[in-house]
Amino acid sequence: MAMSYSGRSHESLTFLCDYPPRVVSTIPGVSKYVSKSYDCTISWGWLWSGGKWTQNGWSHNASDTRTYGPDTDGYSGTVSLGTVSPGTRTSAPTGTGSAGATRTTTSIGSASYSGTVKTPDSTSTSGADITRSTMYLNGSYYASGQGSNYFWYTFTNLQPNTYYSVSIDWYSGSTYVGSNSSNGTTDVRPLPATPSNLTSLNLYPITDSGRVGGRVTWSVGANTTYVSVSLGNEVHNLTIGSGTSYDFWSNGGAGYNEGQYYTAYATPYNTDAYGQSSAGNQSGSGAVQMYSRPSSTPANVRVQEIGSPNVFRVTWNTVADATTGYAIYANDNEGSGDVLKASVSNSYDYYADIVLDRQWVKYTVKVVPRNSVGLGRNPGSYDFKTPDLTPPTTSGSIGYGEVTDSMIDVYVNGAYDAGSGVWGYIFYYIAGANNANVFNSGVQTKYFVNPAGMKITGLTQNTNYTIGVRAFDYSNNLATDSKMITVKTAQSIPTMVTVSSRFDNGFNLSWGGVNYATHYELNYKPTVNSFWNSLITTGNTASVNLAPYGMQYDFRVRVSMDGGSSWNPWSGVTNATTNPKTPTLTGEYDGTTASFIIGGMSGTTFNAVVVERRLRSNDTFVDQQVVTSNGAYVQWSIASNIVGNYYFRAYSSLTTNSGAVLTSLSYSQKIEFLRPVSFNWTGGDKVAGAKLTITSSDWNEFTKRINAFRAYKGFSAASFTTVSSGTPISAAIYNQASNAINAINPPTKATTVTSGVTSISATLINSIKNALNSIA
Repeated sequence: MAMSYSGRSHESLTFLCDYPPRVVSTIPGVSKYVSKSYDCTISWGWLWSGGKWTQNGWSHNASDTRTYGPDTDGYSGTVSLGTVSPGTRTSAPTGTGSAGATRTTTSIGSASYSGTVKTPDSTSTSGADITRSTMYLNGSYYASGQGSNYFWYTFTNLQPNTYYSVSIDWYSGSTYVGSNSSNGTTDVRPLPATPSNLTSLNLYPITDSGRVGGRVTWSVGANTTYVSVSLGNEVHNLTIGSGTSYDFWSNGGAGYNEGQYYTAYATPYNTDAYGQSSAGNQSGSGAVQMYSRPSSTPANVRVQEIGSPNVFRVTWNTVADATTGYAIYANDNEGSGDVLKASVSNSYDYYADIVLDRQWVKYTVKVVPRNSVGLGRNPGSYDFKTPDLTPPTTSGSIGYGEVTDSMIDVYVNGAYDAGSGVWGYIFYYIAGANNANVFNSGVQTKYFVNPAGMKITGLTQNTNYTIGVRAFDYSNNLATDSKMITVKTAQSIPTMVTVSSRFDNGFNLSWGGVNYATHYELNYKPTVNSFWNSLITTGNTASVNLAPYGMQYDFRVRVSMDGGSSWNPWSGVTNATTNPKTPTLTGEYDGTTASFIIGGMSGTTFNAVVVERRLRSNDTFVDQQVVTSNGAYVQWSIASNIVGNYYFRAYSSLTTNSGAVLTSLSYSQKIEFLRPVSFNWTGGDKVAGAKLTITSSDWNEFTKRINAFRAYKGFSAASFTTVSSGTPISAAIYNQASNAINAINPPTKATTVTSGVTSISATLINSIKNALNSIA
């Protein structure tokens, strides 16, 4: 190595590259060395002479005075040293540097130096001790040393045939003293012999566990210690003893791409003991395509049941690149992921049987072609829903809504099926209440709705039906339980008209109602006639006033379900006879005989009029007399002292065509022969010529007494105008009273007045009172 140096200090700086260094000559400034290594030593020293610093010439291993030329093995080199310029120091160091050399076998190239640097007089004011130095290699800081007696540096990893520069800065304490530098080029050593080119270099695609790679093979020739083989981003240096092939997988960690072309390269190397290598020519194997997984997609994947529960056959169209068969996966789409269900090993296999445990689940079944590389990336698939084999656990509850004469609207809800879900219901119905045969022989109707209802039509009116229901699911599994109810259809024709109650000259009628009827039409007529009278009603009752008394009438009724737009057929005809009229009864008692006359029955139909005698005290029946014509009379002989113990009343009777006996709905007025108390005006008789004073209460009491006498004589009550305070007694009011009295035939007749009379005199008031009191 040739190195030069310069600096302010008086130093000898030597870059030695040999162990041990062999000095060819010791010439100030120039030395020649031969070196087999790159371990180098830098050494220095000072010599004070002639009042200035001069180079301290010395040689390492000076006892070796042999002269060397170039080594026979071809290793050689030289080091050139520049001249050291004198410095300004006036005193010499107390010692000189001693040089040594170190050779390390673990590093290629090193440099070291050692020595002692000290000023001649540590107490001299003109000199200073060297206490610190800093070393730079190729201009970059390399290391620092501390101390006053020993400095050394070792450079490692120096390369052959390479230029280097070294500089040292010297310090005394913190004061910079000076610097030295040297440079040179390291020795060049010859390379090993060039190896022979590789032969039979080849690349083959390989595969393992779904990955693809390349296998490179070669044959080696002479002078080869190792081969550098590369494929893609992957490089391997393989010694001869490692074999003549290598499998590449990682491609620098990225892996090799299926189906892509790659080229393998290989270079032979020959290395020596010093680590130098000679390379042969690089060879390429040619492009080879990597293996790839199947790319075809099996078409027409299908799944079907094959008879056994939960076992299904998967079929598909085969593909040519499935060289090692197919894998069949199933995914329940609910988190299971693709689960391997079957595997076949031949490319011509086109089906496989698999087990799918869950019912009514949408599976995605995949058929994946396979080869030696692995599974293809384009599976054929088919979405398939497994059947539901479990029936609904309950049919729910059944009820009904609208019911007509021919239809029952049935509903059901609450059925449950854990699998495919309730799809609908089968309804059954059969005539009869609680008929257990409904599920065996009843009429069936399937209804596909949930919750469901259906209208069962075509039924017979007024008939009990047993209706049953069973739920079924979307896989047509029929529930094992069943529900049933009994419902009766409505009457489309109302029941016949009946008499609910009677009143004079009429009936209160009713008939059986019809569900959902909007109107009823009642017909009625005398049985002897053909013309019907009509009455429209919205309910199933009606009242009719009929004439004459004691006549038979016919009745019928029909119903409308649509507001009267159409009518159902008529009910049967019923008949009823109106009750006979209530007779009137008038009577008198002459002191020994009570006589009664029947009236009010003219123009009516009746068979008899019965006059009863009853005790006044407790209404007990005593006896009766019967007459058959209007105007007839009956008599009882009764002593005057007991006649007041009785009262008398009359009723009529009629025997109908059916033999029923009808009586009048009421009795005649009651007749008693118990004379009322005579009447007197408040304050006595009125005085003629004086102011006539009659209070309203007095007059109203007087008219009540008149009716008491009328009842006593067997007459009905008369009607009077009720007088209020301040109302004058007019001629009309007065004549009401006089006429009512005179109708009883009193011994003394009451005077009547003409309508023109404007005031009633005291004489008239007294006379009308006397006429009433004259009745015995």
